[in-house]
Parts: sequence; structure tokens; C-alpha cells
Amino acid sequence: MRIPRPFGPPSSFIFRLSQAIVLSLMMVLLLSCDDSVDPFGEFVPRMAIYSILSAESDTQYVRVVRSYRSPDDSSKADLAVRDAVVEISDGLQTVVFSDTVLPRPGPSEFGDSVFVYVARGFKPVPGASYTLTVTSPSAGTLTATTRVPPQSTLSTDYAQNVVIRNPWTGILNPVVSFVISPGASAFLVRFRIEYEDVTPSGVVQKSIEVPDRLVVVSCFQEVYDFQFRTAASTGGSSGKLVRYDYPHFSYRRCVELVNERSYNNRFLRAKFTVVQFNDEWYKYFTSARAFQDRFSIRIDQPDYSPLPGGLGVFGGYVVDTISVNLPVVMQTSRPDLWSACE
Repeated sequence: MRIPRPFGPPSSFIFRLSQAIVLSLMMVLLLSCDDSVDPFGEFVPRMAIYSILSAESDTQYVRVVRSYRSPDDSSKADLAVRDAVVEISDGLQTVVFSDTVLPRPGPSEFGDSVFVYVARGFKPVPGASYTLTVTSPSAGTLTATTRVPPQSTLSTDYAQNVVIRNPWTGILNPVVSFVISPGASAFLVRFRIEYEDVTPSGVVQKSIEVPDRLVVVSCFQEVYDFQFRTAASTGGSSGKLVRYDYPHFSYRRCVELVNERSYNNRFLRAKFTVVQFNDEWYKYFTSARAFQDRFSIRIDQPDYSPLPGGLGVFGGYVVDTISVNLPVVMQTSRPDLWSACE
């Protein structure tokens, strides 16, 4: 007896048709999705300018380069913008920079020299504002403005001066006081002992920087770890009086190290230096060090730039110093066997 067939196409045909439809849908989905990962992010070519005006120098530099997408691209072409006209103006006078080449301080994948623009005989005035204009036929035009912080007055009182001139007379910490200048967003304090070393080959000018913390690594072998503070934010406290002290042991031990490791030394002075940086410099500094996401796969980092339409930084700083004259000879009147271990 025959079994009548059901109406419609055979089941094998339906199965094959279903497979074809599923494969077609998968191909459409695969072609419509782009799961590629670009660790560098979107690249927009821009001109980058780097210039920090120093109120203590009569030579200023401006570096102008092109941005690149990845480290592999940096070796394919010269990144320096060599056809730029670089000018800085205070509103009354305009300084035109010339191009030059400076040697790099060490080996680099970018070559052994740096192409920069330089202006000699130009010393920015503390408290003055300056406008930088860079015009390049190949890279465009960028303009930025910055203000160099005004100078401040440094001071040390009589009690600290006594300890500085003879660190074995007491245990007071050497202290320098100063007022934060308007427009300064960060400051950096340094304390240095300057001396001469009279050697058989002549007199050599030397110095040793007193650390903010001197850690004894090995008392017997006299091995120390010199620790220094980085730039500190002012917190917007313009006009605030700051007292910055150094540990007595750090200073006294540095004096003893000069005596112990010199041929025939003569002390000259103890010098405090306070560097105050403006807002553009400090924002760029903190931005470059703020990206600490160790789980991210991105290679690019967030950048702060005060240059509209460009990259880099145009900032400034001012340096103030105060010195305390030292006796030519500074030594303890008795042997102190435990001096290095205190």
C-alpha cells in the first residue's frame, strides 16, 4: 500500500533552506560589525609647541614639531617644523626667533640633535605677560599667552643662620621663608652648600644639594639615600607666607661629607633657591603624570594644552635666591663617631 506524501516541499529541502538563511544572516552580521581595536585612538594631526620662559636666563627656546600617530610613524619623517616664523611679544616689543640645532644630552631614537628656535639677549620680566605666535606655511598658525610669576622675597632668621654657620651648635632646622607670588601654581625649593676644593691641579668650584630627607642605608660603609621633594602645588594661595624647613641631620651630615670627601675644601655659602611655576606649566606637568590606569589598553594619554588647536605648552617660571655666607672652615671641635648614624 502506498503512503500518500504530505503537501509542500520535502523536509530535506526545508532543512537546506534553513541552513542557507542562517548562514546568510551570520555573514550579514559579521560584515556589519567592526570589532577592530585601535590602541592609539583617533589621530588628528596637529602642530605641537614647547616653550618655558625663564626669568633668570637671557636665552629662550621654542620647539615646534608635528604630532605623530604612533612611535612607528616618528621614524618615517622629520617631525620638526622648519619653516616657521616664531615671535614673542609683550605688547610693546616683539622678539623674532632664529633657528638652530642643539645636541641631545644622551642617545635617542629621534637622533643626536634637536632642531629649535632660539632668541638670545631676551630675558623675560617677572610679572609680565607674553604672547607666542608661530606661523608655518606647512603646519598652520598657533597663538598662546602666558604670564611669568612676579618675584618673591626670601628670608632666613637669626636662629637659623647660627645653625647654618655652625650645625653643631644646636638642633634647629634650616628654614627659608617666602611669599607665594600671584599667578604661581607650584613651587620648588632647593638648598645647596657651595664650596671650593683646593686640589694639586687647581681650585675647583663644587656644591652639594641638601636633601629633604637623608636615609642611612649603611652606617659602617657610609651609604645614604638622598630624597628630594618634587614641585608642590600652591593651592591658589597667592600672598601666603611659606616656611620651608630642612632636617638638621640632612644639613649637618652634608657639611661633614664635604669635609670627609674633599681634598682641601673651603666653604663659601649656603644658598636657598625657590622656583615658582605659572599655571600653564603646572597643569601640563600634572596632566603628563596623571594617567595611571594600569588596566587600560590605550597607549595615548590625556593631554592638557593651553594652545587652542594645537599641542604642547607655553609657560614660565621665576627663580629667587638667598644666601648665607659660611665660615671657610666648618668642623666639629670634637670627634663624633656616631655622626653618620644619627
